Amino acid sequence: MLQILVGGLWFGVAMESSNQVALIALGHTRWAAISGATKAVGMAALIPLGWRFGGFPGAMFGLAASDVLRYLVSMIGVLRFGLDGRAQDFAMTTLVAASAFAGWFAVQLLIQAGWTNVVFHSFVIATIVTAMWAPQHLKLWRRYRDTGHLFFEETDH
Repeated sequence: MLQILVGGLWFGVAMESSNQVALIALGHTRWAAISGATKAVGMAALIPLGWRFGGFPGAMFGLAASDVLRYLVSMIGVLRFGLDGRAQDFAMTTLVAASAFAGWFAVQLLIQAGWTNVVFHSFVIATIVTAMWAPQHLKLWRRYRDTGHLFFEETDH
């Protein structure tokens, strides 16, 4: 069940928050309210629906799905104002899913080989995830090394 909630959090916190910040920075706070309302309506509809068809796991899925709806609304908002982060969102989502799968798969192989020590499993997962995310971190480090800034150059007004 934790995986279901984390999936919803990925959309609701990690990806949707950058859309929210962009919309607010552009002065379009109405879109922040609309996406928040979308999540509330989604929760009111999808949690009971999930409970009806899947019990507690179904309700958790309904909660996660409400975060996906919130993300979709905020994405529509940023697209309306000329910002498009879908390619970056897709790339990061793919990397998160691939690193999660790789860690899970490695642990399954370890268990089949008789390695059941949870601490060792954690070390293997940390190593795999770090190796998969290292290129992203290296890109940011190089940008900082070359420019002194991670994202945007600071200017004095």
